[in-house]
Amino acid sequence: MPTVLESISPEPMRQRLAELCAADATARVLTYLLGSQEKLLQWAHTIGGAAHPALREALAPVPPLEMRRLSGPPDEAVFLWTGLVDVTNFLGIHARLGAIPPERKPRVLDFGCGAARLTRFLEMHDGIEAFGVDANPAAVEWCQLNLGHVLTLLQAGRQKLPFGDALFDFVYSMTLFAETPQGRMRQCLDEITRVMAPGGLLLAVTYGPTAVETIRTSPAHQETMRISATRAAELAELLTKDGRVHVPFRDGEGPPDEQEGRTFIHPAYPPMHWNTDAFEVVEHIPGGLRNWQDIVVLRRK
Repeated sequence: MPTVLESISPEPMRQRLAELCAADATARVLTYLLGSQEKLLQWAHTIGGAAHPALREALAPVPPLEMRRLSGPPDEAVFLWTGLVDVTNFLGIHARLGAIPPERKPRVLDFGCGAARLTRFLEMHDGIEAFGVDANPAAVEWCQLNLGHVLTLLQAGRQKLPFGDALFDFVYSMTLFAETPQGRMRQCLDEITRVMAPGGLLLAVTYGPTAVETIRTSPAHQETMRISATRAAELAELLTKDGRVHVPFRDGEGPPDEQEGRTFIHPAYPPMHWNTDAFEVVEHIPGGLRNWQDIVVLRRK
């Protein structure tokens, strides 16, 4: 059975890679340095895809700079690398914990797909039916124009998801549990519950103690997250005490939980609050997203 990385590496891309290695001595040396086909494919999807037009043409389109800024690091090679690492991680978790429908391909939804940092890799996966949804019209339009094998639709504000009931076998979200205000998150979660097939997996990315400790010790993360080392130390104490802390992006009116911000969640919180009539928590992976954010896996009952 092919690995996730092999499944998102189409034959034209593999052929272009072989031709490049045959014609370019530097590329041949790279194959010796990397030492495995798996690492060579990683290079081809990221640095190689960014640097070599022949490889680039065989891969899914890369969004332009102004679109990359919407959903990830703007540098092209870093954008591609983080997308590859995250999507192979997520699909690997589904392969390990999820069920494969016997009569059809699994249906996968990127909830909050943005400018396709992860979704562009689903475009190249022949073994799934891929879908994306986002609230940004520009991001959705780019996906619709450039990702022909992914059905990408707009969902703005508190609208219902534009899908039928019990459709998806796997839903993942980078932002729903990590940044969405509590009231809207509950409404979105109700909609995800509606569109998920029984036994399907929901993968939630969260901020936990690993992220708090990284912020506390890293000036670069303090600047990016706009959280000081002192505030990070306070968050660590609050997490231990309360289990969940929502930090608005900026001072605003109304309760903090109703403002855009970042939500920090202790590992003890999901089993206590997310085991419901609809879902059961099946795994919590501290630092599971690039040793930065946590991953919580829930199964639809």
